[in-house]
Amino acid sequence: MKTRNWTPARVLAALAFSTSTVLSAGALAQTVKIGVVLPYTGVGAEFGQQVDRGMQMFMKLNPKAFEPYKIEIVKRDSKNPSGAEAKVAVQELIAQEKVDLLTGFINSPDAIASRHVLSVVLNAMGRHDEALAEAIRERAEWARLTSICAVRWEMGTPADRAQSDQALATMIEKHAGHSAIQIAHLFTIRHDVDAAFEWLSRAIQQRDPGATYCNTLPFFDPLKHDPRWKPMLEKLGFKD
Repeated sequence: MKTRNWTPARVLAALAFSTSTVLSAGALAQTVKIGVVLPYTGVGAEFGQQVDRGMQMFMKLNPKAFEPYKIEIVKRDSKNPSGAEAKVAVQELIAQEKVDLLTGFINSPDAIASRHVLSVVLNAMGRHDEALAEAIRERAEWARLTSICAVRWEMGTPADRAQSDQALATMIEKHAGHSAIQIAHLFTIRHDVDAAFEWLSRAIQQRDPGATYCNTLPFFDPLKHDPRWKPMLEKLGFKD
């Protein structure tokens, strides 16, 4: 995923949407898609709606600010300040909507989740150097370690694998109590199926909100043919 060739004026115009913007995108094009993650409902909804109105006012008062580009805004609701919904929103905006910019993120956990998710998505696309750069920028240790572990493993050199092992060991030592779903993901990419299911079970026991998304996230696809998968989904309340 290459960074757009923005002039300083265009960067400032994009930044006017929010004080927290994450570049994510590809080749120069006439249409620029901007993913906006805000709490449109739930806690902070009033503030989120104010920011949204501010964006619309900026566009109305500055109709030529982005010329010659056309701006397409794709909105997603972060709903609550936990960061869980923001993770899913960011993944969808990057992987499905193919947005060029990410912005919004009123709540700190939302922004924290976004650096981590952006790294994971870039890694899945095979853009490992960019994924590692995003991982290193992540402020929350559990999220930074998760991303570094995944990226280094996929990079595949003996040195990278050793650093991945170290990151995983630190995750288990320091963050097992609240990051079981991330650890399950890390064992899944290593094709350690038994360990992945063990940590998925821990995530369910811990009531990790991320466990409820395991059936939709592509990270766990390698586990879905295992006979343990369906009983695990039933524990989470899924019928099929």
